Amino acid sequence: MFATLLSTADASDSTEGRIAAVAALGGPFLTDRIDEIEAAHAAGLQAALIVPDSGSTDLLTAVNVAMRSEAEIIAVRTSALRAAESDRASQITRLATALAVAADRHRMLICVDAPLAPISGAEWDALPAESLLIDPIADPDAWRAAANLPGDRGLVL
Repeated sequence: MFATLLSTADASDSTEGRIAAVAALGGPFLTDRIDEIEAAHAAGLQAALIVPDSGSTDLLTAVNVAMRSEAEIIAVRTSALRAAESDRASQITRLATALAVAADRHRMLICVDAPLAPISGAEWDALPAESLLIDPIADPDAWRAAANLPGDRGLVL
């Protein structure tokens, strides 16, 4: 078991301070900066590279770029799963295509920027991700989606 900080900027203004805060919790170190990954590794932490999802096909390119990093975790920060049921299938297909590129890494979906729609077990099965990060305080209804997460997936609160 570990804990981490999604927004390490609240802990410190410096990379070293942010890494120290996460190290005290046990890691992993989440960052959107490739240059911070080596510093996290030097501190003995796993690194998660956060890839922002703008909702476009550019996500596939962004994940391909992230795969050039040494991050053990590729974390896609997305609001695409808030989509109405009629559009959700295309969003899941788009996300699944991008996540498939990172098959040899731990893949995390970060769903904290918009309410997470209730997602079925079959829809989760279509997404090749090993874990889901939600904020149950900011989005108390996210539990409805997380309740259908397959049992072999991790849930980070």
